[in-house]
Amino acid sequence: MDRDILTMNLLDHPFFSIDRSDGAREAWSLTEVIARLVADIDPIRSYPGLAAEQSAHWHRFLVRCAAKALYTLQARPEDLVGGDVGILVSELRNVLIDEAGSVEAWHVWHDDPAAPAFLQSPVTGGSAPSEAGYKPKPIADLTALIGSKEFERKSEAVRYMTPLEATYSLIEFQGGVIFGGRGNYETQLTPSRSGKGSGVPFMGIRFPNASGVTFRHDVTALLDTWPRTRDANGLRGDIWALWTLPWDGKTSLPASQLDPAFIPMARLIRLGRPSANDGRFETLHFKASSASRIADHTEGAMLGDPFTPAVPHPKRDGQLKVRGVLDTGFTYPEAAELLGLGQKGVPSPSVQSFFDRAGTASVAGVEVLFEGVAFEQGKTLGFFRRVLPLPVDARTKVLFSQPDPLRLVHREMLEQVRRVRTVLRAASRIVLHGEPRPKGRDEEIADLAATWLHQFVDDSDRYFRFLFQAAPRQVDGDESWATEWTELLRGWARIAIEHALPALPAPSAQRLGREMNALDYLDWKLRDMGADESDSADPPSGPSLPTMSTAEGALE
Repeated sequence: MDRDILTMNLLDHPFFSIDRSDGAREAWSLTEVIARLVADIDPIRSYPGLAAEQSAHWHRFLVRCAAKALYTLQARPEDLVGGDVGILVSELRNVLIDEAGSVEAWHVWHDDPAAPAFLQSPVTGGSAPSEAGYKPKPIADLTALIGSKEFERKSEAVRYMTPLEATYSLIEFQGGVIFGGRGNYETQLTPSRSGKGSGVPFMGIRFPNASGVTFRHDVTALLDTWPRTRDANGLRGDIWALWTLPWDGKTSLPASQLDPAFIPMARLIRLGRPSANDGRFETLHFKASSASRIADHTEGAMLGDPFTPAVPHPKRDGQLKVRGVLDTGFTYPEAAELLGLGQKGVPSPSVQSFFDRAGTASVAGVEVLFEGVAFEQGKTLGFFRRVLPLPVDARTKVLFSQPDPLRLVHREMLEQVRRVRTVLRAASRIVLHGEPRPKGRDEEIADLAATWLHQFVDDSDRYFRFLFQAAPRQVDGDESWATEWTELLRGWARIAIEHALPALPAPSAQRLGREMNALDYLDWKLRDMGADESDSADPPSGPSLPTMSTAEGALE
């Protein structure tokens, strides 16, 4: 190693690899990364070594560090653009050391168990971790995408980590990962303790080729919500660096003692001693805990995070709860809901702050970024990511700050998709057993064509591109968009059924007739979709086909 691992504190050591926008690669300290983002000096293109599922947690961590420092310094990001990076680095360093209590708390590893290390609480009593009930674990347990046979990245595949990889993984592990089972409790930003949707979500705004603009936007969003977080969410304390405090794993801190920009922490861990040759880490020490680090953070508490979308709490009227990462990912209905276009979803503060000024924003090519890992009872269900481009037309952008037309068009478009998918299921049942009514346990195979349609609608953001074009027309009183949308769905439905037909089982002697009946039925239903039932054309002839009203009552 070129330096002793003990000197590798994140605030001073040129620790983080940076690919600049001009193609050059450098290494910066944590304070230099934040200072350059705030001052908009040498825009960052990427962070080599940062895994895809870690990027949202890293960005969230940087924003919280910057917001805490600037709040203490009584500064705003927009006032520091183009400023002296050296001075800003020094000021950031002083604040972050003060908030953590010592520079040692920023060391990746510390040989004294009684002292904190980065995102690692001091061991109670100051004894060695093995003597305090910590169990040795493979270093791979710091990663999210393990524990499921569907993923190539398994626990035995990661045998060591460099200090940089360990740092990114610590941020991910303490801020977003859930493994099921006793002693594995959620971070303070998770929506629920168990079950589906327990992954920590990320929903933020991204400006093209402008890492500094994106970063300052998000820091400002957190600073702007600071008073509300203190008053409405009850975070009126001064505890920011949670990992610096001793924790016995049995008691929880009330959320009222937190600073609004606190760094979340979920588990009692200590990194094992690094290799003397190359500084790599191979083990960590883990201690099961019987209590969450922070109490009062589930059941609706938002805690002021700028990247968490919300939905109404199912049991508490008027309360919101964080929307977790679902196993279906960020499909178009889910993304539209989180954009605030449905009946329940509330966008994250980062996105909402952009919407509030969308009519005057001048930067083209803005995107909404959705990311998150879905878990269910300890299993990793998948890492989901969606990048949704927003319209650059000034007239369309203003709809985000006045979203009623978008909501109206979205509601009608979604209803049309639902109706077509219903027809596809019925047509599929005709192939399966000769009639469109549900029969037996065929719903999974009967849903195949509807699933194809769902994918067609979602592909290449087809749904949102049409929605963003149709809403201004609705404002102008031009409702022909509805007919155009119906025509698109008809075409996609025909493609979907043709994809599904070969996979639908049917008796050989009856297959051709059933397929023809299914296609006739599909054409009939789609041709009259949207017409009054009394004006509908006669149903196609064929065996076992019910009347329109009978079929509608039997579907879904």
